Amino acid sequence: MSKAIKVYTNDPANSLMELKISGRVEDLVHISPRVVRLNGNLSQNIEMRVKITPVAKYPFSIKELHLHDGTNITAQFRPSDLSGGGFDLTVINIREKAGRYFDEIILKTDSDLQPEIRINVFGNVTE
Repeated sequence: MSKAIKVYTNDPANSLMELKISGRVEDLVHISPRVVRLNGNLSQNIEMRVKITPVAKYPFSIKELHLHDGTNITAQFRPSDLSGGGFDLTVINIREKAGRYFDEIILKTDSDLQPEIRINVFGNVTE
């Protein structure tokens, strides 16, 4: 993968330069699904499970869970029962009236490389 950027300088002979950066980006974690979508009717139990699996080369533990807003959802995590380890995150809608909302789950880890994992949550509750 490569990216190019333009750099403006105060050198009259080279006032504009292009720099290219290339390299390989390694995943530190696999998250499935990457975005939580809580869609459904008020009469339903609206929830979603998310599988969070550290890449073997970069193990970590989840230490804390915070919700950016927390008025429409609740969430909890636990070590996964499935092979491959990782964590299961359950996100539950607690909104009691129809409407749309956005929140963000912030998972604090013990990893120096990725001390936080952020997961977006979109909700659409109908009557």
